[in-house]
Amino acid sequence: MARVSAIVNGSAQLIDPFATTLETRISLELSSWYQVLDVTVTRSYSAFSFYYDYQATISADTKGLPSDALHVAEKMKLACLQATGFLPNAVAVTSAGQPAPHVPVGSLDPLLGLPEKLAAGLGVTIKTAQFLIIALGVAGVMVLYFVATNPGKAAKIVRG
Repeated sequence: MARVSAIVNGSAQLIDPFATTLETRISLELSSWYQVLDVTVTRSYSAFSFYYDYQATISADTKGLPSDALHVAEKMKLACLQATGFLPNAVAVTSAGQPAPHVPVGSLDPLLGLPEKLAAGLGVTIKTAQFLIIALGVAGVMVLYFVATNPGKAAKIVRG
C-alpha cells in the first residue's frame, strides 16, 4: 500500500446547488480503486459562463495497486471525468515528483473560450458554435436597429 498525491486541473459545469459537491463526487469515483484520504477543490468562476475551472488536490492510498505516476494519473483522470463529465486539462502526480500544473485563474476576458464551452454544452462542433454566436450577435443588432428606427411599433409589440 502506497500513499499518493495528485493535483488535477479541469473544468466542470455549474450544476444544481443542492447536488453533491465536486469533492464528494471525485471522492466517490476514486474510491472504487483507492482509499481516498483527502480531496480539496479550489474553484475559479468566470462571468457569463456555465462552467468553472477547478484544481483538485487529492491524496489517497493505492490499496496495493501500482503507485507509479502513469497508473495514478490515469485513475485520477478517469475519476474526474466520471465526476464532471469532462476530461481534466492537466494531472500531476506530486508524490512521484511531477511539478504541479498551473493554477486556473478566472479569465480576464469572459468571452475567452466561449465557442469551445458552448460547443461542449450543446454537443455541437466548435464551428457550429461560432456560427451560433455570430447569428445571435446579428439578431441582436437587428433588434436594436428596429427599436431605434421604429420606437412606436416596438413599444406596441412589447405591450402586446
